[in-house]
Amino acid sequence: MNTLLDFIPQIRIIFGNGDVPQRPSINHEKILEDQRKAYQESMERLESMRRDAAYAYEQAEIAAREERKLIRRENNETIELLRKKINNDDENHKILVQELNNGLAEKLKILREAGQEERKNAQEEFEEKMKNLKKQHEARQEALQEELKNCKKDGKKKIRKVEKESEKLKEKRENQLVKEQKDIEEMTQQYANERKKLIDDQFRMRKEISEEKRELPIDKAQEHVRLELDEINKMKSMFKFQASKIQQHFMNESSANPDAVKICKNYLRQLEEAMRSKQLIAICALLQFDLAKGNIRKIQSYGNDADSLAQKLETIQTDVAFGGICMKDLKSVMDQKQLKN
Repeated sequence: MNTLLDFIPQIRIIFGNGDVPQRPSINHEKILEDQRKAYQESMERLESMRRDAAYAYEQAEIAAREERKLIRRENNETIELLRKKINNDDENHKILVQELNNGLAEKLKILREAGQEERKNAQEEFEEKMKNLKKQHEARQEALQEELKNCKKDGKKKIRKVEKESEKLKEKRENQLVKEQKDIEEMTQQYANERKKLIDDQFRMRKEISEEKRELPIDKAQEHVRLELDEINKMKSMFKFQASKIQQHFMNESSANPDAVKICKNYLRQLEEAMRSKQLIAICALLQFDLAKGNIRKIQSYGNDADSLAQKLETIQTDVAFGGICMKDLKSVMDQKQLKN
């Protein structure tokens, strides 16, 4: 990317003719580099803040999940205990009922020879005890069932409270992600605008200088063009070397994200097409010849081609910057989804 950033102003300023003595010296290349470094540092700070925010959200989500598990476990234990109490009370009631029935049978057996009045009294006494026993059992069961109902209701209420807090946290995180993405886009757009303005100013200054020194001796103009073409050829060689390293990295990195690799290859293909374009080949091969011959129409054509090529490279540069940001955001979202699962 650094080679690309340097190449754009270089391809434009090749048609300048040197400095005018009275003009202040402005090192546009240094300003461009300082601007790039400042942008990179700002993006790194923003990315660090994004990672911290994502980590805090993940930890809060983990804590919420653990809290829900604890509430469910404690609530289930309480419910199970109440159900055992209900079952035990039923069993005890059945035992008492059986004991009363057995007692009545024994008593009636003893009173077999007794009078009808005594047998009637024994039956009425049994029925009264059975009635009281049933009433007490029903009261206990009703109380236990009510307690069980309230326990379930309380558990659901606690779970819902935690879920609402998680929903608020999720909504806050989503809003935060939207703001982060907006900040990145605004920062990138501001950087692109400022960089374009500086490059345009540089090109305009070179053009003005060229017009002011229209009478510059041809040998000095040729020397200026030769030096600028040498710089462009060096940059082309550096790009070729860097592109080769990237291609080798694609081959060696088998675990890379396929979508990311596809996007990178697409950007690399666009850059390679620009570097191998007929316009650039013609500028590097024929500009000095046509300058020596004084072919003004050809030289003007080369100038137009250089400007068009620089605009194309600027477009690719902006796309690469936005592409890198999107891939980072996609990775953050995928990591969060993977953690939730």
